[in-house]
Amino acid sequence: MARWPGARGRLVALALGFLIMAGGAGLGFAARPPSVWIDAPLDGTTLDQADGAIHIVGHVTEPNGVDRARLDADGARVARTLLTPEPGELVTVEFGWQPTPGRHVLSLWTRNAAGEWVGPAIATVTVEGENPEPPPVAPTTSSPPTTSKRTAKTLGEIPTP
Repeated sequence: MARWPGARGRLVALALGFLIMAGGAGLGFAARPPSVWIDAPLDGTTLDQADGAIHIVGHVTEPNGVDRARLDADGARVARTLLTPEPGELVTVEFGWQPTPGRHVLSLWTRNAAGEWVGPAIATVTVEGENPEPPPVAPTTSSPPTTSKRTAKTLGEIPTP
């Protein structure tokens, strides 16, 4: 007749079984996902253009490491920085940005060790202030442009395929 192990033996067997199942299913042992976020300014913040350059602060990390971070404003690259952290290290990134008045969408991206861009972290901000006056246009003293002796074909003269 087989004898069941005591409570201590059952507990050890249960713990070993759980560790084997968790390891096989990837539970508890999976690498952390990449993380990118903007600390300042926070989403929904209203900023004053009179304060000058806006200071953007964010954090990036990725289990296998990151090699650069990029800040976009309204879909256009504003700044980029190269990074050399250890894999998995949390990195603080800081950028300066000269905005115009209005609503803007800031996007923070990071590039992982595999060369893939991760993100974005997004913050929508409103910048208050006045648009600067455009510079005055100086009067022109040059002569009007001359025309070439060649003439373009009119639409009716262009052959159609």
